[in-house]
Amino acid sequence: MVEEITDQTFSFPSDELSRMLSPKTPKRDIEAAGKLLRLDQYDCITDTQPFQAALDDAVGALAGYP
Repeated sequence: MVEEITDQTFSFPSDELSRMLSPKTPKRDIEAAGKLLRLDQYDCITDTQPFQAALDDAVGALAGYP
């Protein structure tokens, strides 16, 4: 497996990467015990309105920088 992934570049859309790295909890209707869940089966902090508002503020503050 090492030979297969050595010198490879992995690319993810930024929103998907942020969800992967975000703190998360399984959604209420998902039974998580002993199962590997897909990313869409989690509630991610990055999907919340407070996080999005803070991100918008940060992007706005950086808008004037080169």
